[in-house]
Amino acid sequence: MSEINIRPNEVEPVFKSLKERTTELNTTNPRPQFPTSTLNLIERIHTIEEKYYQTLDTYKTALIRVEDDISSNIDSFIQTEQRLSEQMKK
Repeated sequence: MSEINIRPNEVEPVFKSLKERTTELNTTNPRPQFPTSTLNLIERIHTIEEKYYQTLDTYKTALIRVEDDISSNIDSFIQTEQRLSEQMKK
């Protein structure tokens, strides 16, 4: 049977870095001002830009949630592995 080894000292810095970089991701719409135009293009650009920033913010939130879930699952796995190891020593 293959043994799975997780080394928290190797995994935790990666997740910490991921969370920091994700948190630093700027999802604020700068709302640039365009001159008044009778063309529908400017309105369409605003709509696309708004959807882009909404999607970016949703992605950022999902990425942080996934990182939290993975980190929690790894912690749980490590604890389970330690308990099993202790039981096998008895």
